[in-house]
Amino acid sequence: MIPFTTYVWILSVAWVLLLGIRIIYRLFFRPLRNFPGPKLAAASSCYQTYHDVIRHGQYIWVIKQMHEKYGPIVRITPNELHINDPYFYDEIYAGGNRKRDKTIEFSNAGSFNGALLTTIFHDQHRFRRGIINKLFSTQAVRNFDASIQEHVDTLVHVLEEAKRTDSVVKLTELFGALSADVVSQFTYGTSHGYLKGDSNEMDLLEAVYSATVFAHTTFAFPFLATMALKLPFAVLRKLPINTVPILELREWAGLKIAEVAQQQKIKTDKSQGPTTLFEMLVDDNVPAAERDPLRLKNEAATIFAAGVETCARVMALSVFHLTKDRSKLEKLREELHPVMSNRSERISPTEMEKLPYLTGVINEGLRLSYGSTLRFPRVAPDEALHFEGFVIPPGTVMSQSNYFLHTDPSIFPDPTNFDPERWIRAAENDQNLKRFIGSFSKGSRQCLGMTLAYSLLYIAMPAVFSRFDMELYNTTEEDVVIGRDLAFSQPVMGRFRVDVKVAKVLGI
Repeated sequence: MIPFTTYVWILSVAWVLLLGIRIIYRLFFRPLRNFPGPKLAAASSCYQTYHDVIRHGQYIWVIKQMHEKYGPIVRITPNELHINDPYFYDEIYAGGNRKRDKTIEFSNAGSFNGALLTTIFHDQHRFRRGIINKLFSTQAVRNFDASIQEHVDTLVHVLEEAKRTDSVVKLTELFGALSADVVSQFTYGTSHGYLKGDSNEMDLLEAVYSATVFAHTTFAFPFLATMALKLPFAVLRKLPINTVPILELREWAGLKIAEVAQQQKIKTDKSQGPTTLFEMLVDDNVPAAERDPLRLKNEAATIFAAGVETCARVMALSVFHLTKDRSKLEKLREELHPVMSNRSERISPTEMEKLPYLTGVINEGLRLSYGSTLRFPRVAPDEALHFEGFVIPPGTVMSQSNYFLHTDPSIFPDPTNFDPERWIRAAENDQNLKRFIGSFSKGSRQCLGMTLAYSLLYIAMPAVFSRFDMELYNTTEEDVVIGRDLAFSQPVMGRFRVDVKVAKVLGI
């Protein structure tokens, strides 16, 4: 009889041999073998996992060093190329009929399978997007502008109260609450009431933050997210990553979808088409396979969660920079004063978009908050791409982080400087700098809520900057500058934050 230790030894040797064969294949026989990059990154994804999971979001800086050493195209994992070229961004994140798939690894990371955000294949994504496209149309957003203004009026009241009580305002959370209320009312037809403080749910905004902070861990070990979904909420609440509010939102959405589906069945007058996200998802014209309850509640939850962080950061970061440099704040107020004081009705976002300095402030806020700093991977399944003498084979995983796009010094000189006037200078020179902003991604998978986000920014930011003088409170450059890539940029220590006190309420 063979001893148990012998079996263990044989299995260990076999595992080492298989691992060695796999590494040799990746280094010397795989189609990506001739692309530049460190051998460790080409040999194993453990290299990325070490820097992103163990070192907590540091791989972005390793990739930067790779580009400095190897050039604009590098192999950063056994399967992935990173291209640091602002003019190639639109090739990776292409639009039209050029197919761009996501990866299975990305789709499985959050265990929200079936949602638009995690849909792998191009054609299926386009079909699913088509189901709800009408909800996010420009006309639909224009019709919602008055509701955005109501939420902004509530925000103004909160800031006025903060002045009266001399309290510290956590702007990142406050602007996140504004975004959450706007997104929930727009998509679900009902606001969660975060600004008013009457939401009975746990802190969903904190849960979104927790989920993003651990994004790299779930990318590396997707089974952890799958296991977590099977645990009772009482257990999940005790874990370091508390995503219970997101899961509660998902369950609430599932109940609302079932309720709307039942109402649709007994509805006699169907001459008016669906108007809310729930109605569109369960519409009779949607194939039964796309009306799977789990898919629909995943869809409803991810659309909400994805729409909160970006606008909150843009507004908070803009307050930080304009509060630090009052000359820029005064230029903005000088531009805003005529339209904010001499009007008989609300100014629409389309009118605000004509203000060049305000537009420059918003664009700089978008640029230096980056949107997500994750490398959203894309695959061109049927198309070979060409870059500086290299042929990128069909099926290759490609990416470019927004951080590299937004801080490219050839496009944005002095890239870390918050300079609204760079956009005015570019417009005067007939340069379209906006094509180099990837906060909402690009191409066929561009963020559905981009028009809604811009409306919120163009309504909220004039209201805040024209009415309130703020002073930074225990907030420095170290609290807002990127030090780690944790799905969204985070400082070297702690989390992105802008805390202020309202020094003065101004007349309009």
